[in-house]
Amino acid sequence: MKVAMQGLSKVLEVDSQELLFLTYSVATGLLVGVFSLAYLGLFNTLSSVAQRLSSASVFARAALPMVGLATSSLVLLLLTGYARHLGTHNVIYAYHFRGGEIKARETLADAASSILTISLGGSAGLESPGLHLGGGIGSLASRLFRLEAGDRRRLMIAGAAAGLSAIFRAPLSGTLFALEIPYLFDIEKEVFLPALLASAASSLVVLTLSGGETLAYPFLAQYSMTVEPLHVVLAGVASAAVGLLFVRFYKLVQSRLARLRLAQRIALGGAILGTLVALFPEVSGTGYGVIEAALRNELNASIGLLDALLLLKIVATSLTLSSGGSGGLFIPSLYVGAVMGLAYTRLFGLDPRYTPVFMSAVLASTTKTAIMPVVFVAELYGGGAIVPASLASVIAYFLSGHETFYEDQLLRRPPLETYTLAEVYSILKQQKPEVLEKYRVAEFAEKPFAITLSTRLEQLLAIAAKREAEVFPVVTNDSKLIGYLTLTDVLSFNLSNPSLSVEALPIRRPLTVQPSEPIGSLAELMVEECETHAFVIDAQGRLLGVISADKLTEKLLPHFLSGGKGLSKAK
Repeated sequence: MKVAMQGLSKVLEVDSQELLFLTYSVATGLLVGVFSLAYLGLFNTLSSVAQRLSSASVFARAALPMVGLATSSLVLLLLTGYARHLGTHNVIYAYHFRGGEIKARETLADAASSILTISLGGSAGLESPGLHLGGGIGSLASRLFRLEAGDRRRLMIAGAAAGLSAIFRAPLSGTLFALEIPYLFDIEKEVFLPALLASAASSLVVLTLSGGETLAYPFLAQYSMTVEPLHVVLAGVASAAVGLLFVRFYKLVQSRLARLRLAQRIALGGAILGTLVALFPEVSGTGYGVIEAALRNELNASIGLLDALLLLKIVATSLTLSSGGSGGLFIPSLYVGAVMGLAYTRLFGLDPRYTPVFMSAVLASTTKTAIMPVVFVAELYGGGAIVPASLASVIAYFLSGHETFYEDQLLRRPPLETYTLAEVYSILKQQKPEVLEKYRVAEFAEKPFAITLSTRLEQLLAIAAKREAEVFPVVTNDSKLIGYLTLTDVLSFNLSNPSLSVEALPIRRPLTVQPSEPIGSLAELMVEECETHAFVIDAQGRLLGVISADKLTEKLLPHFLSGGKGLSKAK
């Protein structure tokens, strides 16, 4: 096997280790395809049973969602020890903070709980459990193949892409979603080829074994669409507003219900959800039927009812995922966009084929993915809407700012030193979590050399040359931290007038931390914020010290490498 890989790598001019990893990606994708098909089969079977029960009486339809929440919570408690839905959130967290590890019991728990939640009437999507199932299989495969830390993360995200692709039979969309979802304003481009191969393999398995059936809507593919700039801009702005409403309401419901005991959450959330589903069955489950009806312009509802369905879907989804249920937010975002788009086109007398434009833009707003929603529209709903969908999605993406469903998305790809810290942190958190809690920030903060707003550039350059410093905290006369400058900031400024003061330079916003914080919290915060330095301040905001990602990694490494009896304190 090894000799064959080396020979093939010479022919293809690809590193043999990378070629072997790509082979692992394809194998993972094939496996994900098989398990995804089994998952969909179980879901469809239970959904059929639930559908017959709910059609028997309105009382059964109202009761089933609460049963789904209760059984979902029970499964999560038994398998993971906590009743919190996993899905996309757990994939992102595992990628950034657990070295790509998703436990087998988490994979099983999320798959089972999501089937129970959605098939029994809870409002959520299948994409999140599909993503998590694929990521879990990729994580398991990485352990079986004994991959190194970096490759474990890559294979996990490739498996996640394969899982999403299998659910939608849309390999390019699955690939791009998995690459975009780790970050708010960046993309994990190094995983593109493994993710694409895994996605293609899983889609091939599903299409082959399911008889070639896809979720695409070919009736839209034959149409082209005239771009009306004003309405495209309005679609982007409106989608950003609705996306922000969805995200903020979802987080509000989560925070409020989190104060209650689990049984109280299930009872309260289940009662409200059951009432909504009994009165408006259109908001239950995945909502595929409503989405297709909206795309076909066959949804028999007034503009007022469409607006009501939009709001009720947001409420139902937020309650489902905050009351013990499991599932995704991707498909509910598509539902909201479809209903909103249909209402908008009817209000202004536009071509109903503008509906996918709103679906793409709302999805871009809620998930902070700019490219995937447009590709998704093209793969499933035809290419006629690509141009207006692209414009509206970009507008919604940027207008929605940093708001997102997924709190563990990083702002951007971290610098190398922060990435290294993340790797060490993730391994220590799994193997020696007590280390991260035992030591405090104050023990490792280094005394900084601070400057004031009146410091001249020539003085600053002299300090940099003498002290070999790269970061300069800027403080007030009573030592209160204002911000900081880097050596790059200083050198990139116009140095023709060295008598200029620091006040003339753009001062960076600092990442601050209290001295009593555990170093584990600091490491996680630095990774989340993609910062290479953190500044330690007291309760009055006075600067006490500074810690760099490099130095923190250096302090953690002795314990990590030697099994260590302790961490060396900063001198």
